[in-house]
Amino acid sequence: MRKMASKFFYGNNWKTKIFLLIKMVFYSAILSIFIILLLLLIKVICYRREWNWNEETMFTNINITMSNEKTGRRFMVPLQRSTCFPTQANITYDENYPDVFDWRSKGAVSPVINQLQCNACWAISILGIMESMVAIDQLNRGVFHEVTTLSVQEMIDCSYRKGCIVGDPRSAVEDMMDRNMSIVSEEEYPLTLRQEACRLPQNIRPKGVMVKSFQVACYVTPEYIMSRVYHHGPVAVTVNAAQWIFYTDGIITRNCPNEVPSNHVAQIVGYDKSGQIAYYIVKNSWGADFGIGGYVKVAMRQNLCGIEEYVTSVDVRSYGLSNQFV
Repeated sequence: MRKMASKFFYGNNWKTKIFLLIKMVFYSAILSIFIILLLLLIKVICYRREWNWNEETMFTNINITMSNEKTGRRFMVPLQRSTCFPTQANITYDENYPDVFDWRSKGAVSPVINQLQCNACWAISILGIMESMVAIDQLNRGVFHEVTTLSVQEMIDCSYRKGCIVGDPRSAVEDMMDRNMSIVSEEEYPLTLRQEACRLPQNIRPKGVMVKSFQVACYVTPEYIMSRVYHHGPVAVTVNAAQWIFYTDGIITRNCPNEVPSNHVAQIVGYDKSGQIAYYIVKNSWGADFGIGGYVKVAMRQNLCGIEEYVTSVDVRSYGLSNQFV
């Protein structure tokens, strides 16, 4: 560029000057476009990047290639959840629990589901904790073999909620109790992840699992959640999962605000407070290739992602399933 400028100013041939001028303009344009693209790339990276603390690697990279179709991200809309006020002063819990606990180690957690483009995270999470409660009862009685996967499709089709559009945990379990709704197995009512007409008779209670009682606790402490998970079982939580789309591994410690409305429901199946950063083990519904085998670790830090705002747990009873109980 310097040589061209020198020739342009000190040369005598006007044709050469025009050619050099065009050449300089062309190279300047290319350089300008490159700089603009580089600045845009830096801006996108700075905006999108979410650093996750990891005790071994200090941080992990964020996967920014996961498609909307794989995660259903485009369908993360604000949940229409019931009003919930702080209940910390009104609840009691057993303060004796281990530093590390995970229901997966007991075999009491079903495989991860991929909700795809169906916004049925509310149904997947409620049935997930119901499945675990059946398994935990069987474990306590010494008759456990494997987790019975319940029909998410039945919840999508037969619940009063708008199936693949919107739902919330409390309204779902209240509706199940009001109508004595019994959830059959996945084998009996296969998953299609589309809103369809209910295929079960409404006037006859089929064999399956019902909600016997439930508890919703709001704006709770990590101590409450750890105690509830250990002494009772996995819980369903509403979260702001907008930034989870970029998660691959490690522990989410920041850039996951709790001020915005919750847009997703997930399950806490365990926790670990033995290391430098205590965290929840959260089962997601974006497939097993999301995060750590379908799971995400969220730090117990100032209600990160809004994870401590709306915590639902259930007790269940079953009719006609193997190892039935009441």
